[in-house]
Amino acid sequence: MQRNRQLTLAIGFCFGLTTYAIVAALQGWPAIGDPHHNAAGAFIERFCAYAFFGSGLSFFLPGRVLRVCALLVLSSLSIELSQALRPDRYPSVFYAVQQIIGGIVGAVIVQILLMFLPRPP
Repeated sequence: MQRNRQLTLAIGFCFGLTTYAIVAALQGWPAIGDPHHNAAGAFIERFCAYAFFGSGLSFFLPGRVLRVCALLVLSSLSIELSQALRPDRYPSVFYAVQQIIGGIVGAVIVQILLMFLPRPP
């Protein structure tokens, strides 16, 4: 029962991020990857944001690396594919791969840290 609740929270977390990314882009709200940054700054910003996102998912689903990676792939692909709905944006495979790798790096770091923490009895 506890694992189902954790999976539900993780999926809700992914859905919330995806929804915010879509609505923020349509409404002109502040978003990650502001075009006023240079390319290196935007790359680091996007990578770190998804590393943080992946680490959050790893805390929701400890020991479930494959589920976390699947959620990261689905959320980043849905964000990139939703950009096809806007006439001024286009989906980019490079950005999707960058987001996926950043998320997986964050998830793996947290999973490694969780291996060394003591578990409650």
